[in-house]
Amino acid sequence: MHTILIVSDKADEVEALKSELVNKHSIVVKDRGQTALDYLKRVEKLPSIMILDLDLTSMKGIELLGWIKDFGKTKELPVMVISEKNNPSFELQAYVLGAVDFQTRPFVTATLIRKIEIHLKMIEKNDSLIQANTMLAGNSSYLQNAVTMSMQNVMNMQQFIVGIMTSLITRKDGFTGIHSMKVGRLMQILMQEMLNQKILYLEPEDQNIIILGSQLFDMGKIGVPDEVLSKVGKYSNEEFTIMKNHTLYAAEAIQNFSYLLPNNNFVMYTYHMCRSHHERWDGKGYPDQLSGENIPILARMVGLCDVYDALVSERPYKKPLSHGHACDIIQEGRGTQFDPTLVDVFMRVHTSFQSAFSN
Repeated sequence: MHTILIVSDKADEVEALKSELVNKHSIVVKDRGQTALDYLKRVEKLPSIMILDLDLTSMKGIELLGWIKDFGKTKELPVMVISEKNNPSFELQAYVLGAVDFQTRPFVTATLIRKIEIHLKMIEKNDSLIQANTMLAGNSSYLQNAVTMSMQNVMNMQQFIVGIMTSLITRKDGFTGIHSMKVGRLMQILMQEMLNQKILYLEPEDQNIIILGSQLFDMGKIGVPDEVLSKVGKYSNEEFTIMKNHTLYAAEAIQNFSYLLPNNNFVMYTYHMCRSHHERWDGKGYPDQLSGENIPILARMVGLCDVYDALVSERPYKKPLSHGHACDIIQEGRGTQFDPTLVDVFMRVHTSFQSAFSN
């Protein structure tokens, strides 16, 4: 359990964050800059992370951030900042002073929670690396540094890519951003059952990067024009063609830069999920009209999770379907839209899908 310090006088925002975090972490709230300083000076163990409102009325949050990063005890404390100022120079100032993330208002609470979780995971992995370093103390310093830097760079790169892209997707279209994160959770449930049933065989490290990569499956929608992406109602043929291109936008972007990471599983898995998640078992999908087992297995999995969450989620143009109705639709698509084996796996864990969506 981590301790999270929230420094903000925006009561509604604080309560929304607390309600999402309190079951997993210890939450400390200070509504004034001075009380936050006093707390940090006297507390023996610093919080894992600090969420700082730069728009405090009692003290300029940017000044508080500067003090935290100048004071020896708190110099290394990760600080995420929130502000109404959507100003590149102000954002840069916050980063220069030592902020690890900058969130503008208004924001989607779930998105900020996801960012917090990403940073906490990075902190945990960094702590693990420190422990590993200690165990390697008997080896040469060169070996320690090489192993630590390699592991940290790989993990940080993957977390960084997912964090940045999730943030951009959410800013472009809040529904798509939250949807992508939920699909990642549903993928985890489906994948675990497939591993348990020995339908799928993966190394533990591959399991983690697949869950990360699955949250990027819809990132190509960043390239879809706003008037199409945000349209309420049925697409025209021309608009639907534009929308379908999101699979190619993401795939082409990954392919263009894949030479930087040759033979990298994260790149390969993410490419397949982005390009092929709208393919159908019967070959009537897009963009390549692949059929059956010619569709990469991860794309088939993401495609099913994508459809489930879309069915049970509310959108401006539709009401959510019940869990039971969504299950019926997926079963009806067995052998046409969906891989029959995946539908059978889904039906074994469908209550877990329902619980994950509810939470």
